[in-house]
Amino acid sequence: MTTIAEHKLNVIRQVDELTEESLIEVEKLIAKLKANQATSDTAQQEQAIHLKAEDMAFFLQALENPPKANQALKEAAHWHKQLINHA
Repeated sequence: MTTIAEHKLNVIRQVDELTEESLIEVEKLIAKLKANQATSDTAQQEQAIHLKAEDMAFFLQALENPPKANQALKEAAHWHKQLINHA
């Protein structure tokens, strides 16, 4: 069975033989893999929450009639879009 250290060493050896263009593609692939791992980790951490009836009603009301977006939310959405488009 191959250890993590052996896998890393094998990857390093292979990376040394790549062209610059291939290295750029490897960097992009690694970024995507990290993003997928983060998404996977988040999904594994999800769990059910239990709300009192009044809290549930407040939550559902907010979902059905969300408040108007303020400037901070608009800026956050803008930066999020920038990050997603450049990934």
